[in-house]
Amino acid sequence: AANYARHRHVLQQTSGERCRRQLSISASKLSVASASFGSFGQYNNFCGASNCIDGIKESRVHCRSGSSLCTSLAGHTNPWLQLDLGLTFAVQEVHVYNRLEACCTDRLGVHEIWVGSNPSNATAEGNALCGNDTASSTAISITHQCNGGSLPGRYVYLLEPGSGRVISLQEVEVFGSSLTVAPTTSGGITQAPVPRTRGFDGAHTLVCAIRVV
Repeated sequence: AANYARHRHVLQQTSGERCRRQLSISASKLSVASASFGSFGQYNNFCGASNCIDGIKESRVHCRSGSSLCTSLAGHTNPWLQLDLGLTFAVQEVHVYNRLEACCTDRLGVHEIWVGSNPSNATAEGNALCGNDTASSTAISITHQCNGGSLPGRYVYLLEPGSGRVISLQEVEVFGSSLTVAPTTSGGITQAPVPRTRGFDGAHTLVCAIRVV
């Protein structure tokens, strides 16, 4: 049967007859259903994980009433923040907004973004590395493009590898597009699934039909 490689919404048969079509769909900001630090816990009730998806990109006081920061308990090994999109999407970009108070700008440092279907932890089976970077102490935000294309997944993780780490951020945004159902075969023709917008930028449909070889 035909195999398909997806890269930035390009569908290409990698064996047998060649057929390549591309969708012109720009990434749109996705709604995040919930956020959590897993078993690592939050610093206090004022700096919970949900603050990472509240839409506020500027710091509002430290971890006190009215804070817009999301901060985990300090001193953990490989702590992660999980964002649940509620459904599986083609995740293209993740924007991370650093905490900017003088006390904490260097906490983000080395970090990784993982995307996938496994809610257990960032590096569990079914999740894939979207990107990694080292944020400087002056970094306001970091943009991760998933391997230059997109990754399918319901869960998006920010992982800080190493010991004695603490997650302390201002905001995390996820960009991508929705996915169609799995490929179907009829009369010897396999119709590959294509990403499709969900009312974000209008309805786009483009199908690359490839005869099974």
